Amino acid sequence: EARRRRYLDEIELRALTVRTLTGRAALESELAGVRTRGFAFNHGEREEGITAVAVPVLTEAGRMIVGLSVFGPTTRMGDAVLETALERLRTAAETVKSSL
Repeated sequence: EARRRRYLDEIELRALTVRTLTGRAALESELAGVRTRGFAFNHGEREEGITAVAVPVLTEAGRMIVGLSVFGPTTRMGDAVLETALERLRTAAETVKSSL
């Protein structure tokens, strides 16, 4: 928590696309949602026309050590593709975690 706050204090939140979260409160809210859900979607926040889904690989203590993601053109990353990708990423994350 303190480390995240320090990091956010040090960076400039600038728009990369019209969907980029540039407000601290909005970003904090999104990060809280990601922690609760256990995954994140990116619908063009970094690059127009690119959609992604990501999951963390967590230690037994709950600390994230690496993230796994899949991305592609938004036109090919519909709901069904994202749901399948999310399931596969979760399985892969568990495999990585069990090999640590």
